[in-house]
Amino acid sequence: MKIPCSQLQALHRLLKQRQDLRNQLERGPRQLAAKAAMVASALAGLDAAKLKLRELKMACDRMQLQLRDRENKIAGLETKMNQAASNREYQTLKEQIAADKQANNVLSDEILETLEQIDAAVKGVAEAEAKHKVMQAEEATFKQQTTQRLEVVKSELQRVSEAYKAAELLLPEEFTPEYLRVVNARNDEALAGVENGTCGGCYHVLTPKVVDQLRMDNVMFCQSCGALLYLGGDD
Repeated sequence: MKIPCSQLQALHRLLKQRQDLRNQLERGPRQLAAKAAMVASALAGLDAAKLKLRELKMACDRMQLQLRDRENKIAGLETKMNQAASNREYQTLKEQIAADKQANNVLSDEILETLEQIDAAVKGVAEAEAKHKVMQAEEATFKQQTTQRLEVVKSELQRVSEAYKAAELLLPEEFTPEYLRVVNARNDEALAGVENGTCGGCYHVLTPKVVDQLRMDNVMFCQSCGALLYLGGDD
């Protein structure tokens, strides 16, 4: 059976174009999902930053309340100390006041440290918000561009598919079932061009006899990978 190599080459070119367009359509939703995941990750980072800030503020409020309570306690102890009825009572109150003041000094340092952490957390929230907004804007732009691109791809896929079907109809009727079997199994790898005596699909070196048969437009399959062969270059 004879089929011009130029006809098989044209079929292969259309097959590859069709597959490439299909791949683009398949990648589109995955790319959109990846962008959405990045936005979700940025939002999760923002939520975490806000939670950290809230926890720091609550901790600072608790420490400041504790500091005020202890200061009030010290004031009460100082009043009692001034009214102490004995030296022993006076000394005990004095030691208690000193311990509470020392504890307050430590607590004040902790409050200052927490306030510094709050300042850093405020900046962290601002940065996370900015990142989230940027990611949202990028996603919106990407979604719009991708949607438009995929519409073009769909249109091009329809054109290429119709061209391929028309080219497929030109094959000899008796060869069509065998051709369809190979294409259904291997898609755009069903055909392979031959250059320098080598199969373009698996790089198997063909015998001179096979190449000669191809020069005469005889139908030949690669004995290694099973691809339908056609001369594609210098052979």
